[in-house]
Amino acid sequence: MHQRCGTYVRISPGHVSIADPDAIPVVYGFGAGALPKSQYYDAFVTGTPSLFAVCDNAAHAQKRRLMSHAFTAQSALSFAPIIRGMTEAFVHKLDTMCGTDKPIDIMQWFNYLSAYYY
Repeated sequence: MHQRCGTYVRISPGHVSIADPDAIPVVYGFGAGALPKSQYYDAFVTGTPSLFAVCDNAAHAQKRRLMSHAFTAQSALSFAPIIRGMTEAFVHKLDTMCGTDKPIDIMQWFNYLSAYYY
């Protein structure tokens, strides 16, 4: 559709498809220059909205401030050995399970990997 109609294509009354990398900060950004989040994000809320799912700009800004220290370069580097170890253990477990004839619920194992608390 983008090849025929261009970079911005309205695909329904309330939905526009955008094929422009320069639009990423506006579409997925935050703050005054960004688009508001749609009801799509409500599907990710089971109680209190996370930083990802919160739609209110003021609440999002507050959550970002509370979590910003965890996303500094120094913080990310400090987590690298933990992430590497958990990833290696995860791959080893998958290798072990793949050596059997039993089916694997891969989503269950991805949930185990992502829910691990150090």
